[in-house]
Amino acid sequence: MKRYVVKNEKNKTYKNMFGVTDYDIPMFGFKSALLILGATMLSLIVCVNGFHYLHIDFRLPNAIISSIVCGLSVAYSQFYIERKKGMCKSFWIVAGIFTIMAFVMILMIR
Repeated sequence: MKRYVVKNEKNKTYKNMFGVTDYDIPMFGFKSALLILGATMLSLIVCVNGFHYLHIDFRLPNAIISSIVCGLSVAYSQFYIERKKGMCKSFWIVAGIFTIMAFVMILMIR
Protein backbone atom coordinates (compact mmCIF):
# COMPACT_ATOMS: atom_id res chain seq x y z
CA MET A 1 0.00 0.00 0.00
CA LYS A 2 1.50 3.32 -1.07
CA ARG A 3 1.16 6.25 1.27
CA TYR A 4 1.87 8.89 -1.38
CA VAL A 5 -0.30 8.79 -4.48
CA VAL A 6 0.26 11.34 -7.24
CA LYS A 7 -3.10 12.73 -8.33
CA ASN A 8 -1.95 14.68 -11.35
CA GLU A 9 1.48 14.18 -12.93
CA LYS A 10 1.72 17.81 -14.10
CA ASN A 11 0.31 19.38 -10.94
CA LYS A 12 2.30 17.14 -8.56
CA THR A 13 -0.22 17.21 -5.72
CA TYR A 14 0.19 14.37 -3.28
CA LYS A 15 -2.57 12.73 -1.30
CA ASN A 16 -2.01 10.87 1.92
CA MET A 17 -4.25 9.86 4.79
CA PHE A 18 -4.08 13.35 6.33
CA GLY A 19 -5.07 15.30 3.22
CA VAL A 20 -3.65 16.77 0.02
CA THR A 21 -0.27 18.52 -0.07
CA ASP A 22 1.63 20.32 -2.82
CA TYR A 23 4.95 18.78 -1.77
CA ASP A 24 6.17 15.30 -0.96
CA ILE A 25 6.37 15.97 2.78
CA PRO A 26 7.54 13.03 4.88
CA MET A 27 4.77 12.09 7.27
CA PHE A 28 5.06 10.01 10.41
CA GLY A 29 2.41 7.49 11.33
CA PHE A 30 1.46 6.35 14.80
CA LYS A 31 3.83 3.35 14.70
CA SER A 32 6.74 5.60 13.76
CA ALA A 33 5.92 8.14 16.44
CA LEU A 34 5.70 5.43 19.11
CA LEU A 35 8.98 3.91 17.95
CA ILE A 36 10.81 7.24 18.10
CA LEU A 37 9.32 8.20 21.45
CA GLY A 38 9.87 4.77 23.00
CA ALA A 39 13.45 4.35 21.78
CA THR A 40 14.46 7.84 22.86
CA MET A 41 12.83 7.63 26.28
CA LEU A 42 14.23 4.14 26.91
CA SER A 43 17.75 5.22 25.97
CA LEU A 44 17.51 8.31 28.20
CA ILE A 45 16.29 6.29 31.18
CA VAL A 46 18.79 3.45 30.72
CA CYS A 47 21.74 5.81 30.19
CA VAL A 48 20.97 8.02 33.18
CA ASN A 49 20.36 5.10 35.54
CA GLY A 50 23.25 3.02 34.19
CA PHE A 51 25.85 5.77 34.50
CA HIS A 52 24.43 6.85 37.87
CA TYR A 53 24.83 3.26 39.09
CA LEU A 54 28.46 3.23 37.86
CA HIS A 55 29.09 6.60 39.61
CA ILE A 56 30.07 8.28 36.34
CA ASP A 57 28.94 11.74 35.27
CA PHE A 58 26.17 10.85 32.83
CA ARG A 59 25.70 14.11 30.89
CA LEU A 60 28.09 13.65 27.96
CA PRO A 61 27.75 9.85 27.47
CA ASN A 62 23.98 10.20 27.83
CA ALA A 63 23.90 12.92 25.17
CA ILE A 64 26.02 10.86 22.77
CA ILE A 65 24.18 7.54 23.17
CA SER A 66 20.66 8.99 23.29
CA SER A 67 21.24 11.24 20.29
CA ILE A 68 22.50 8.30 18.22
CA VAL A 69 19.47 6.22 19.23
CA CYS A 70 17.12 9.12 18.44
CA GLY A 71 18.71 9.80 15.03
CA LEU A 72 18.68 6.16 14.00
CA SER A 73 15.09 5.64 15.17
CA VAL A 74 13.91 8.63 13.11
CA ALA A 75 15.77 7.41 10.04
CA TYR A 76 14.56 3.83 10.53
CA SER A 77 10.95 4.86 10.91
CA GLN A 78 11.10 7.12 7.86
CA PHE A 79 12.90 4.74 5.50
CA TYR A 80 11.69 1.34 6.69
CA ILE A 81 8.24 1.86 8.20
CA GLU A 82 6.83 4.79 6.23
CA ARG A 83 8.49 4.64 2.82
CA LYS A 84 9.60 0.98 2.76
CA LYS A 85 12.67 2.17 0.86
CA GLY A 86 15.40 0.50 2.90
CA MET A 87 18.92 1.63 3.61
CA CYS A 88 20.38 4.13 1.18
CA LYS A 89 22.51 7.27 1.24
CA SER A 90 19.55 9.38 2.37
CA PHE A 91 19.06 7.08 5.37
CA TRP A 92 22.50 8.00 6.70
CA ILE A 93 22.01 11.71 5.94
CA VAL A 94 18.73 11.82 7.86
CA ALA A 95 20.24 9.81 10.72
CA GLY A 96 23.22 12.17 10.91
CA ILE A 97 21.14 15.33 10.84
CA PHE A 98 18.75 14.12 13.54
CA THR A 99 21.65 12.78 15.64
CA ILE A 100 23.34 16.19 15.63
CA MET A 101 20.07 17.99 16.40
CA ALA A 102 19.26 15.61 19.26
CA PHE A 103 22.80 15.90 20.65
CA VAL A 104 22.58 19.69 20.81
CA MET A 105 19.11 19.61 22.38
CA ILE A 106 20.08 17.01 25.02
CA LEU A 107 23.21 18.96 25.94
CA MET A 108 21.11 22.11 26.43
CA ILE A 109 19.01 20.37 29.12
CA ARG A 110 20.48 20.86 32.58
